[in-house]
Amino acid sequence: MFVVGVMGRAWLARALAFTSLVAAGVAAGHIVASPLPLVGDDRRPGDARRPNHRAEPASDGRERAAPERGRSPSRARGRTLVRWHHSVAVGTPEAGALRRGVLFPATGRDFFTWDPILRRQPNRRWRRWGTDDLVRVTLGVLRGFARAHPEAPRLGVGDLSRRRGGDFGPQFGGIGHATHQNGLDVDVYYPRLDRRERPPESPLQIDRALSQTLVDRFVAAGAALIYVGPNTGLGGPPAVVSPLANHDNHLHVRVSG
Repeated sequence: MFVVGVMGRAWLARALAFTSLVAAGVAAGHIVASPLPLVGDDRRPGDARRPNHRAEPASDGRERAAPERGRSPSRARGRTLVRWHHSVAVGTPEAGALRRGVLFPATGRDFFTWDPILRRQPNRRWRRWGTDDLVRVTLGVLRGFARAHPEAPRLGVGDLSRRRGGDFGPQFGGIGHATHQNGLDVDVYYPRLDRRERPPESPLQIDRALSQTLVDRFVAAGAALIYVGPNTGLGGPPAVVSPLANHDNHLHVRVSG
């Protein structure tokens, strides 16, 4: 019993000495008290949320903007990452919902996204959800346009739908959308003559030749409907392309459900 007691006291003394050394190191700034996140873990120190940061409904009925996984637009241009899966457009663009929507990327080599309410890049995450068909068609048209016109500016993409679709009216900013409810609609801004990466403020700023090419490419890609501004001079097959007020700075594209 005496031997065991001596050994126990010796172990306790060593443990206390080690604890004192650690405390001194922390006080001197040589030892980090909490570990850094592992490589590939997008949580910040002190962030207890799950790594995927899924958007959650806010108290006002809209979805919170989840943080973008952090790359600056200039560094992200070379990669366009999409998590593909089959989506379902429910109901109609005027009264519908979206199941298993696909998130449109915040930025890419051929495009940027624009928040029409905050008037800045990129568009918020909760405004960028669509069906897999809509996202695939849009990215394909933007890619083909950029390859055919390397001198052209990157194209701007505005609103798609909310993550689960549904009402996208004025309570979400501006005049809202009468459609954009089931993941089949996307707004694409006309390229500007001055090549600035922001929506044109009047039809006089639009590069009409490039804009008509953009319309033609969406028609060729099988768009079901395209709205263009009545003051833009743009056109196409009447069964697909038609003028509509409030579209003088962007075209509205709908794909088939």
